[in-house]
Amino acid sequence: MLTMTADERKGIVAPLPASYRTQDYDLANVTPEQVRSILRNVRTGKLEDQDRLFRMMVDSWSRLRKCINEIAGNVTSLQIEVKPGIREGAEEPTPQALQIHETVERALESYAPRPSHWELDTKGMMRALIDAYAKGISVVEIIWHTENGIVSPRCYAPVPAKYLAYPSASNEIDRLMMAPNGVNYDTLIDFPPDKFLIAIWQQGGCHPIHSANLRALTKFWLGAIYGLGWFMQYAQLYSIPWRHAETDGSDEAMMKAQEMLENIGTSGYAVTGPGVKFSIMDGIKGGESLPQVALMNESDKACDILMLGQTLTTDVGSSGSRALGDVHATVRGDILQAVATWIGQVVTTQLIPSIVRMNYGAGIASEDMPYAEIVIPKPKDEKAIAERIKIVTKDIGLPVSNKWIYNELGVEEPQEGEALFGEVEDPLPLLPEITEAARADIDFRPTEDMAKAAQDALEIRRQKPASERGMTSVGIARARDISNRSELSAETVKRMVSFFARHEIDKKGETWGDKGKGWQAWHGWGGDAGREWANAKLKQIENDK
Repeated sequence: MLTMTADERKGIVAPLPASYRTQDYDLANVTPEQVRSILRNVRTGKLEDQDRLFRMMVDSWSRLRKCINEIAGNVTSLQIEVKPGIREGAEEPTPQALQIHETVERALESYAPRPSHWELDTKGMMRALIDAYAKGISVVEIIWHTENGIVSPRCYAPVPAKYLAYPSASNEIDRLMMAPNGVNYDTLIDFPPDKFLIAIWQQGGCHPIHSANLRALTKFWLGAIYGLGWFMQYAQLYSIPWRHAETDGSDEAMMKAQEMLENIGTSGYAVTGPGVKFSIMDGIKGGESLPQVALMNESDKACDILMLGQTLTTDVGSSGSRALGDVHATVRGDILQAVATWIGQVVTTQLIPSIVRMNYGAGIASEDMPYAEIVIPKPKDEKAIAERIKIVTKDIGLPVSNKWIYNELGVEEPQEGEALFGEVEDPLPLLPEITEAARADIDFRPTEDMAKAAQDALEIRRQKPASERGMTSVGIARARDISNRSELSAETVKRMVSFFARHEIDKKGETWGDKGKGWQAWHGWGGDAGREWANAKLKQIENDK
């Protein structure tokens, strides 16, 4: 039997004991008065009963579950973009800020939840926090580990509402606290630093206990579930085919007719005698106009509008215009972006500072702290952008930077050492076709100096963060060949001569001294030794011809 270890018992909440599940209960047969009572009693600070109500709503209302899944699915499909902090007045982050940024990026990718446990990876953590959009409050515990020399979250564990409460003492500062033993006990403590992520969906100036969107849907939920129950009862009574027997009125005929009607469902046939007329009549049609169905539809519509914003079907049905559909899609997109931005703020203000403190201590300047963004990409009108650039640069003649042009077009600015589209690969005159005899007489094996330069380039590239890694896939393959001193070809020699001629200017680049992308590309082709070797081999080829 798997039991909690001593170290695990030192955790605040996670891992949860099995008794949490076995001793919990679900609400059943909730009446409108009970719902009102639960919503009123949450002011005591205990969130458990309200959470049970919300859980029942999600379990029994498929439209609500669909809306929550749609929001969580769309937001968690986006990438958390971690960006380095830049100090005020500076154009680039400091070396320390870049190092911290790399640490945070690696930490966020170093999760290792156990599949059989209630443990979440980064995407699961986002889904758990998004619950607060519906339920008002959501908390997850961070379980740390050390991976590749970095203290990082191994997983995230959801904290049930049973362990969350606001203080009830009238003279105590009002704040969300945790109950390590559950809210039925008296002990409430503050959340220890760097152990939890707390997501609270705010509704203006409302207290967080009243900020849950599901509170506004409770009456519609009652309409949905009662409407469904009434509709099913109506269908059972009136929508199935009716079986009718007409007799001559005698007691014997009545008894035989009743016996026949009771058995026809299992036997599938009926036998009648004189004086009995049997018929089957269709059930009552037109269910779409029933008040029960209207109640269910109105409830689903309210759910869509509150959780997702208006959709085309909420107002005009399938016949809605394209323009109105675009407006509704924009409203929905704005809600999804608001949720994504809010999750990004939780990561920026809570998770990232915790990762930094766990690895660097508490003395890091806030300006060097990375920040997270979760942005829903929006399609661009390329034609309109091109027209705007033309107006600004040609018609008005406003001076702009190349960086602005690249940003407007959404195109990545080329880095030093990268080949450009349309660039002539070999500006030198092409050599005549090299004969087999010329190839056989020339040693095309790289020198040891070239191999060392290529090895250094690959090692430096490996150590650099992703944003500072140079060399294309072709360059990396060439560096590996040279580092292994693999036999090259005469055609490769020509490309090497061309490369070194084009990229000599990279030595004057700002990042050359820091072994940036241009340095890596140059040395990946063998460095200065490779340039001398390639030029010498090219002359040898020409002389042999």
